[in-house]
Amino acid sequence: MPSPISDPSARNLVAGPARRASSRETGFAAALARAAALTLLAPVLCQCGGTEVLGDKPTSSCDLADYDVEDGGQQKIEIATFWSSDAESAAFRVLQKAAVARDYVISTTDRRDRDHQQTSLKAWLVNDSDPLPDAFQVNGGSDVLQWVDEEETQLCPLTRLDERYGFSSSFFAATLAPVSCRGTLYGLPVGVHRLNVIFYNEALIAGLRAEAEAQGVTLQRPEELETIDAFIEHLGAIASLEVQSEEGAPIVPLALDAMNTWPLAVLAFENVMAAHGGGLYETVWKGQEAMRAQKGASALGDGEASLRAGLSRVVEDIQALGAYSNFSEAYREAAEPFHVDGGFRWQSALDMVARGLAAYTVMGDWGWAQIGAQGDTVRSMPFPGTAHAFIYTPDSFAVPRRGGSDGSGAHMWLKEVVADVETQIAFAQVKQSIPAVQGLSDEQLTTLGNQRLAESYREFERCQDPKSDCQLLLAVSGLGPSPAADPCFDEVGRLVARVAGLVSEEDREAQEEGALRECPLPFPVEPDAAGRELVERLVRESREPFAADCRD
Repeated sequence: MPSPISDPSARNLVAGPARRASSRETGFAAALARAAALTLLAPVLCQCGGTEVLGDKPTSSCDLADYDVEDGGQQKIEIATFWSSDAESAAFRVLQKAAVARDYVISTTDRRDRDHQQTSLKAWLVNDSDPLPDAFQVNGGSDVLQWVDEEETQLCPLTRLDERYGFSSSFFAATLAPVSCRGTLYGLPVGVHRLNVIFYNEALIAGLRAEAEAQGVTLQRPEELETIDAFIEHLGAIASLEVQSEEGAPIVPLALDAMNTWPLAVLAFENVMAAHGGGLYETVWKGQEAMRAQKGASALGDGEASLRAGLSRVVEDIQALGAYSNFSEAYREAAEPFHVDGGFRWQSALDMVARGLAAYTVMGDWGWAQIGAQGDTVRSMPFPGTAHAFIYTPDSFAVPRRGGSDGSGAHMWLKEVVADVETQIAFAQVKQSIPAVQGLSDEQLTTLGNQRLAESYREFERCQDPKSDCQLLLAVSGLGPSPAADPCFDEVGRLVARVAGLVSEEDREAQEEGALRECPLPFPVEPDAAGRELVERLVRESREPFAADCRD
């Protein structure tokens, strides 16, 4: 899952030249030169299309040597992961257990979040400060593709393993595409999450509908909400009822994380923007040129004028949704048990829905792992207006190129753990993701533990059929710039928070510390001005999509 940059000192480090040169990168030329110099001096240079090396051949992780359980018992495998919360760490323990069962000792390099993972790896490229792990966790897409260059790569290509074990035929094509570049596989997915999901308390909604009827107000059922306009009107109707919880605080129509910005970015992009349809999502993240090539003309009529108009409507909707997530002081006191680390975070928002203090929240389907057993009356569905789309992110692992290792540990991790069907099923049960391997039988899907996961798997499978009316879209974490690749894009989540009328913890810390900004663009704080700036940055992104040379 994505989360905000927390290591400002590393924000100007650029991993590799996967992206076309552009004006946004000129501020990072020095860091890029340092990284490139280290690349040229590295003793092992894996070619993009396979596992050959240039020059002498010292031991390299890109050898991905065969492992021998008999001789390799108790071999240590180091995995870098940012699954640090309770549900996520429990899911990672499933993977650890599978490795231990094969007589391997697993140790972890724990990162705070996705951003910390990426900035830590980039820091190694600049100053070689820490040894690299055998494999590291990534979101499928940009976190992998940023390390790939046409002539050389900082990752180990998995060509030989793919040919040997048939990964390309055993995994869903849609899960391998985000971790592949020009036909070469650089990562392996362990599970898939859907992001365009809305959670609601069915019992609470039923009570609100009864109260609405008593007041002469019509309140639709959640499944009847087919557009984002209908959803916003629905939230307004809930607010107008002025119903209070048992704690005496008003029911919140839409609970949102008021501390972090990544959940707000998920709301804004994978949900609100996707709900507008018309190619808006694809034009922003895949790029205007890609959409023209695909459709033969601009996907949005009059080019950037239409694009700005569509994004302006997205901004208006974010402002409207933010207005229905404001909390009174009385509510904050009633909600005190739901605070996490002193703040109202995404886990709190889900908890509020589960306990009937909020009607809705928006979060990826990993939210089910957080709700757990207390969610008897909680239901989920695609965000209104996105029923046609399955917006996803593949949880994946990649192997960094490094000396001093023959890669047998990474070989074992990928083949015996990540690619193992039973391990993927066990992982899915805890993580509340769906397996990334295709062709599961009805009997195997039954072992996932609930019908919702089985149905999600079947829908993901159906969406890959070209004849399907379902649209399969990669999440912004896989399409947009990776953390620390573009300081202006790193601020987009903060702009969304400002548009929604919220001040995130990142904003508060930046204000208190007087942090220096590396982005030369203005950062307005008033909602309307922030909205205009957000539109301009997204238009800018559509002109030069991230890692476009590696995309289909």
